[in-house]
Amino acid sequence: MVRRLALALCACTLIASIAVACGDDDAAPPSDGGENPATPGKASSTSDARSEPMLTMPASRFAISVDDMGTDPSTGNAAYMTDLKATYVLDAASYGKTSIFPSPAEGEKTLKQWGYLGGYETGLIPEGRDTAVLNGAFYVNVEVHLFSSVDGAKKAFDHFESRLRDSGRGQFVPSQGVGSKSSTWTLTEGYVGTSTVGRVYHQTVFRRGNLVAVVLTSGAEGFMKVDTARTMAGIIDQKALGQKQAVEPTPIAKASGQ
Repeated sequence: MVRRLALALCACTLIASIAVACGDDDAAPPSDGGENPATPGKASSTSDARSEPMLTMPASRFAISVDDMGTDPSTGNAAYMTDLKATYVLDAASYGKTSIFPSPAEGEKTLKQWGYLGGYETGLIPEGRDTAVLNGAFYVNVEVHLFSSVDGAKKAFDHFESRLRDSGRGQFVPSQGVGSKSSTWTLTEGYVGTSTVGRVYHQTVFRRGNLVAVVLTSGAEGFMKVDTARTMAGIIDQKALGQKQAVEPTPIAKASGQ
């Protein structure tokens, strides 16, 4: 199965079996940078945008987990569950198959040139699914990737962001930055379940040291704000900075990129 999360707004596909037909959008991010720290390719506006940690495998320990999402106050149980069908360990061969590269062979070659160490993809589903989403819950899908150098991660981030910018689909959203560099995009398309409530997507791609991460949130119009995706990305960033414990998740038998 080819990985599908990275740059979902431009690839017109989402993991977790959520399909979306991308529409053209006139809005586009500034291409020249300027002084706005939220401008694509510019430094984060967080208090620490300069730390460049060299992180080690496995990449999965930096991903968002069920434990990070807290509990349902009404039941005391976990508020989210892991989407096992959307959980994969990635290598250059499997991730190179994504549509952000011209071909699988070129994707694998490029990733190896960037010093790709490996990655991890997973999804989190709210208890109650779309019923819960209509009351403010949301789906989360994440990718985390590690490279052998900061320079390699920079090249990957720049490639991801350029694909988002050049796609003409989705809208750049100025927001508080996360990590060393970040970029956030949004798209409203389709409906939540069988309701008439629009489904809103926010996607943040960011880099911290030799880590590049992609976070995608999906929820109901009227509830979803850019801050949600930014907060989710912040969980990964806190783990990368050592501010939050980074624990390798229990291996899942099917979690391979093959």
